[in-house]
Amino acid sequence: MQYPLERVRGKGWFFWVIAVGFLFMPIADFVSVYLHNNDYSYSRVSLILRGVVYFCALIFVGYGCRLKTKELFLFLLFGLPVASSLIWVGVGLYDTGAFLQSMNMLIKVFGLFLFYKFFQEELSPDKELLLEKVIMCSLLTYFVFVLVGAIFSIDLFRSYPVSSGRAGYKGVVWAQNEASALFITGVLLGFYKIYLGNGGYKKWSWLLIGAAATLLLGTKAAIIGLLLCCFVYFTSKKGIMKALGLCFVLSFLMGVFALLLYFLNSSFRESINSSFDYFRIQFENYNNQNLISLMLSNRDQKLEHIIRDILPSNYLYLLLGGYPVSLYRSEIDFPDLVLLLGVPLFVVYLFGIFRLGSSSGIREGKVSIYKFLAFLVVVFMSNTSGHFLTSGVASPYLAFLFYRLR
Repeated sequence: MQYPLERVRGKGWFFWVIAVGFLFMPIADFVSVYLHNNDYSYSRVSLILRGVVYFCALIFVGYGCRLKTKELFLFLLFGLPVASSLIWVGVGLYDTGAFLQSMNMLIKVFGLFLFYKFFQEELSPDKELLLEKVIMCSLLTYFVFVLVGAIFSIDLFRSYPVSSGRAGYKGVVWAQNEASALFITGVLLGFYKIYLGNGGYKKWSWLLIGAAATLLLGTKAAIIGLLLCCFVYFTSKKGIMKALGLCFVLSFLMGVFALLLYFLNSSFRESINSSFDYFRIQFENYNNQNLISLMLSNRDQKLEHIIRDILPSNYLYLLLGGYPVSLYRSEIDFPDLVLLLGVPLFVVYLFGIFRLGSSSGIREGKVSIYKFLAFLVVVFMSNTSGHFLTSGVASPYLAFLFYRLR
């Protein structure tokens, strides 16, 4: 295979810009969170860095790659919701601000394919190894921020305001749901490295730090996602029946450990009590005493509201897309993408992500089983907790995970 660096002179610097971008993303996020917490007029410094990284990937793919016809067709199709959104703005359905927010989400969705194509074309074996080390270092930095926040009770790193009563630390990621997506992606990557290798102490140490940070996020998605990651690894290694048993044992041990902490540590006990009170109030007063709504954080009710009250105002959203997701969204990725892209383009999009995530099938061996199950975890989490396939933070890391699982 002839790599773009060899085929097109002068394009090797794209790799270094993106590698440095990955390395400094946690620092940029820290600066953004710090500035926002101290009420600076502009705090989204991380958007500048991510904008540069996304732009470099776009320029490289657009001018440094030989796109196949189906790949070019897929990329061009993303122009359809742009055109339909402009039409809805023109007829007065929503304003320019909502249009820009929809385009922002579209870029995040497009980013998964964009970065995957960049990795596919630019990474030689040596570059892949180097970038993997950079990404693992970047993820470790995110994990450490969470651990530091929990150990020293730093309000800046909390997932939720103290007044909310919920416990958890998201570190420097802007939103806790995006932190869940990023951390679960990282844990899947960590497990895969252990599965392929001998599982040395460095790999296990990295993974244990990542698992601890994921639990400390305090989100339902993080806890469920971590158990699913363990299930993926155990199934690939031991088979499904042993995996179920091991996950049950792991859940039991986690429960025992949490119970010990509850009785031995007053701060942990207060956090658990306040979180329990929060969910009890939510269940009794805001979720119609519906356990599914409680687990989905009312996302099912948001989706019902969109279908019943908003969609009838313009059924063409289903055909042409362009729905203003910034005004009201369900925060479940697939339904939101159906409205943003339109059903025809969403079908093409589904084909694209299934090609990325599960094209090798199960019959090729255990590594393929890991790939297939990891992809199912991503799909499940994106349609329960959301912000997996529509996260600007997690998208480059998720693309690298899919690339490593190829």
